[in-house]
Amino acid sequence: MIRRLRTDPVSRRVALTVGFAAFVPAVALAQQDLDPEQISELMARSLELAQPGPEHERLAALAGPWDMTMTMWAQPGADP
Repeated sequence: MIRRLRTDPVSRRVALTVGFAAFVPAVALAQQDLDPEQISELMARSLELAQPGPEHERLAALAGPWDMTMTMWAQPGADP
């Protein structure tokens, strides 16, 4: 079964944040001479820190589709 990935802006930001959170420790570890046990501990800690916390629970109320009306101007003083 093929599933389409969500492409809304919030999903993209979340995916980029998680990817970045995994990528940065990997680059840092590649630059150090660590044994496999230390690497495992650091990767486990980085995954633990990447988990949603209480702040995310408060923001969950804002998740979902929004209906809005927007007016944009090409430049200040111009007609919309």
